[in-house]
Amino acid sequence: MKYYTILLIAVVLLSVACTDEDNRTGVDGNILNSEEVIVPGSSITNVWNYRDTVQTYDGSTVFTVGNFQNTTLMSLLRWSSFPSDATALSATMYLVPSDDHLPDSITVQVGVIDENWEEDSVTWTNVDDEGEWENTEHVYEPITSFTYREEVDTLTVEIPLDLIQSWLDNVGEDETNNFGIILFSDTPDQVIEIFTLETSYAPLLEIEYLSDGDTLTYSKDAVDDATIYHNPDEDATLGLVSDGFVISNIYPYRSVVELEFDLESFNALLTQQGYAEMNEYDYRHSTINRAELVFQIDTANSYFMDDTFSARAYMMLTDEPSVPLIYTDDYLFYSGTDVSYYDSDSQTIRVDVSPILQAIMAGEADNYGFVIRSIEEDRDLGRIFMTSNPTLDILFTRPFVEEF
Repeated sequence: MKYYTILLIAVVLLSVACTDEDNRTGVDGNILNSEEVIVPGSSITNVWNYRDTVQTYDGSTVFTVGNFQNTTLMSLLRWSSFPSDATALSATMYLVPSDDHLPDSITVQVGVIDENWEEDSVTWTNVDDEGEWENTEHVYEPITSFTYREEVDTLTVEIPLDLIQSWLDNVGEDETNNFGIILFSDTPDQVIEIFTLETSYAPLLEIEYLSDGDTLTYSKDAVDDATIYHNPDEDATLGLVSDGFVISNIYPYRSVVELEFDLESFNALLTQQGYAEMNEYDYRHSTINRAELVFQIDTANSYFMDDTFSARAYMMLTDEPSVPLIYTDDYLFYSGTDVSYYDSDSQTIRVDVSPILQAIMAGEADNYGFVIRSIEEDRDLGRIFMTSNPTLDILFTRPFVEEF
């Protein structure tokens, strides 16, 4: 019985000390005899940024209309499944604004789109994956407008009947003249975010119409919505490399963090911070309980951010990447890397790099650094800047089993 008890304890210790291939990071350090080391910002050898290609954010909960720091944002809406043989009597669009970033006051114009577009691939330049806009400047004649001046639950917009009737008259002909409407604004330095069809507050269109002598109501949510944006100052910045740290959604900026990290530099930190040095075996077999790049955010220059602003670290695969970086060639998601969120209380974002650092220490990956990017690029105007180089906070546990 004593033999089996000793054997069981040994198995438990081995299972704790070792990690599997899919998730090499260990359990919470409070349970184990772990040590915490802070890699200072001075060990960060380089931080640089690049702008990636504009894409369409799929599944966004808000679309945006307005102008901000020379960026113009317009939003497209479309409805379908209209009744046939109908005469429009009235038409009203209902929009629910998000209260995350409410404007002081903004006037929004409604224009008519005369080109077909695809929700999942439309941008300022492209109507879909293959074609470009003919209306390259996106100049639209307003058919109506509405103004937001104070906090309201729902915006009510009357839509001209001639437009609605043109949609109703074309039912049964593939609705080829129904490309929807576009919302835009001339109000400077103001934007409004409105809930999309992916939420329970989707844009709603109600049409009261006459059919066979009966007055009926069409009431349906939008079937397509999307935001397109443009900033002439950004046109020449694709792939631009600059110093410092910035990650943003519109336009999509990412940061690359490079640091000195190997057994020699790690041992130097251990001795400086009061811990014993480790040998090559201990370094390769230590368990990373937690490793986070800690960025102190420059709140004075950052904007459109809250505790939902999120980012993720990716593993750099080369020291000579293409710019913009190419996924799978230059960087890669490493299994188990968590999404991290901005903390408004501490004004930091602590970006998880635990699995990546574990792979580097175990010799399974080379240390080319980390790519930090928002997971909601092209969604909104969220952008954060860093005040100085980040620190790297590491909570680790040395192996229980000595080298044979």
